[in-house]
Amino acid sequence: MRRIILIAILILTSFITTNAKKSDEERLNELKPIVKRFFEYLSNEQYPDISAMLDSAVKAQLDETKLVTIKSMLDFQYGKFHEIIEYKYAKYEVYDVVDIKCDYDRATIGYRFSFDSLNKIAGFVLTSKVEKDFYKPPDYVNKNSFSEKDIEFGYPGWRLKGVLTLPKDGNNFPVVVLIHGSGPNDRDETIGPNKPFRDIAWGLASKGIAVFRYDKRTLTHRDKFLNYSDSITIYDEVIDDAIKAIDTIATFPEIDKRKIYVLGHSLGGMLLPKIAREDSTIAGLIFMAAPARPLEDVYLSQLQYIFKLDGKLSKEEKEKIAEVKKQIKRVKSKNLSINTPKEELPMNTNALYWLSLRNYNQVEMAKKLNLPMLILQGHRDYQVTYDDLKLWEKAMTGRKNVEIYSYPKLNHLFMAGEGIIKPDEYNKEGHVSELIIKIISEWINKQK
Repeated sequence: MRRIILIAILILTSFITTNAKKSDEERLNELKPIVKRFFEYLSNEQYPDISAMLDSAVKAQLDETKLVTIKSMLDFQYGKFHEIIEYKYAKYEVYDVVDIKCDYDRATIGYRFSFDSLNKIAGFVLTSKVEKDFYKPPDYVNKNSFSEKDIEFGYPGWRLKGVLTLPKDGNNFPVVVLIHGSGPNDRDETIGPNKPFRDIAWGLASKGIAVFRYDKRTLTHRDKFLNYSDSITIYDEVIDDAIKAIDTIATFPEIDKRKIYVLGHSLGGMLLPKIAREDSTIAGLIFMAAPARPLEDVYLSQLQYIFKLDGKLSKEEKEKIAEVKKQIKRVKSKNLSINTPKEELPMNTNALYWLSLRNYNQVEMAKKLNLPMLILQGHRDYQVTYDDLKLWEKAMTGRKNVEIYSYPKLNHLFMAGEGIIKPDEYNKEGHVSELIIKIISEWINKQK
């Protein structure tokens, strides 16, 4: 019996010693095939096979619904996955970490995989993105009529990069500061092959109006945000940097400080009244597809629209809608507190974020602002609907300094299309309608 135990100890010791002596290169070569299989399974939508590769903690977070969402988002944003072009290995505490770079149609994306001692995936996160710029400007842009100046601004530890687009002829220009929608947007608000904020910036600059756009904090400091995911508020995501951008651009000698306008798209539009309340230098507000309803209600209506596109609701979709309704009820409850787990709230977003929007009514706040406003909406927008526009219209009745326009063929990106709008429409190359550039420039030029 003693001999058997001794042999077992020797075998175990030999295994540990052999494993410990493995070089980084040897360990990486063991993990490479696992990473490759992950992307093969993801590309082929073999979600159960991916589940088998995950440790128990990650498996609990990444169910099949979330894997489908990840796959859809990657396809939508970056196009087809081609290959892994770089691997790097490091040891971190008890985990083996593999950093990779992947080639997609429209970007090179970096990911970090963490592996436990059993070679199960114990962590998976996107770490970097380098866009491939295939952008072709619309016909209404005259690239010879403007130049661009790179600008860095922001708070210590949260510095951001942006670009000021300046007309070449003249000086003392009116300027429009662009505020993004939700998510980790870049300065162009890139979605699929489309860059609506670049369209707007270059289109308005071609008509003598300066524009400032910048990369969002949730993009530039993505990794840091992950560490603060339980305490992020709407101020952290949007408002603080928007105000800093406005104040920064006012310091440039080329800008007419009396004519600083702020354009908000989607979530950015929803937050314009709050931004204007906190910055008295703003001369006017431009709302593009701005929700008039609470954010959680907008999220539910988007989800219901997408689920109903095939004409039926599956059992899983019905369950998801029921779950989201419960989450929304918690957001609206007076019992919502910072201790409410984010897993019990819409979009897996922490309670502090929802509390930062508590009692915020953008329509009522806008009514109290004595600022010129331009409100724009596309009829083919399922994310922010024509019902939202009707709420804005009702609230602004009788306001002489508010103009409202809607466009039957335009979608959420203010790009033209036909028929029933589906999410994959954003994956088709297009441009912000010239009608939008024209109405914004004319509106700005007639402000006193």
